[in-house]
Amino acid sequence: MPLTPLADVTAVADRVAFFSAVAGSSVATVLTAHALINAALVRRADPDAPPIAADRKVSVLIPARNEAARIAPTIRSVLACDGIADLEVIVLDDHSTDDTAGVVAATAAGDPRIRVVSGADLPEGWMGKPFACDQLGRLARGSVLVFVDADVELEPSALRARVGLLDRYNLQLVSPYPRQMVGSIAERLVQPLLQWLWLSFLPLRLAERPRPKTMAAANGQLLAVDAATWLTVGGHSTVR
Repeated sequence: MPLTPLADVTAVADRVAFFSAVAGSSVATVLTAHALINAALVRRADPDAPPIAADRKVSVLIPARNEAARIAPTIRSVLACDGIADLEVIVLDDHSTDDTAGVVAATAAGDPRIRVVSGADLPEGWMGKPFACDQLGRLARGSVLVFVDADVELEPSALRARVGLLDRYNLQLVSPYPRQMVGSIAERLVQPLLQWLWLSFLPLRLAERPRPKTMAAANGQLLAVDAATWLTVGGHSTVR
């Protein structure tokens, strides 16, 4: 078999490299354009949203497991939220082995809006956090449920702004993307990838529609959802 001349091999390699570079640049351009479009279309909560009417209870629901070292700022920030005339805060202590419940009680300092409940044993087929959230949602009495992670701190306007976003656009669920607080070099390198992924690959207006389900996405750090809708879809059992 005759050998292929080295010049021919080099020419083929050059063409492959050229078309690969063109394809890669094209993909990068499309993704960048899509990210810019999403950035323009993303729903933005209004920090100047009006107070929530007194006849509308808002339930803030916090699943917590071994969060004694981190949960106090979260509790203080939730209780400091303004514009919510009827607020209840429920913390589910999910079999913590530290003093999570004690820290919550001490931070709340007798505030009647907050209560701590103990989580039930984890049933088969469930992950821990969805089960904790499901219990919280079924204990809540509010017409709006706001699920908050135990290490998230809220701005004073956060709750009324999110409820206002639900009302303004007639949405059933709002999933804000909180500002991510980073410290180490590794965190500064990795955390921006989360924003880049959903901005580049998730068509936001499609994600707001019932179909296709594959476009649905949410950030579990903070979810504000209409309580009736949450119950209708089966609570957190759909993502258990």
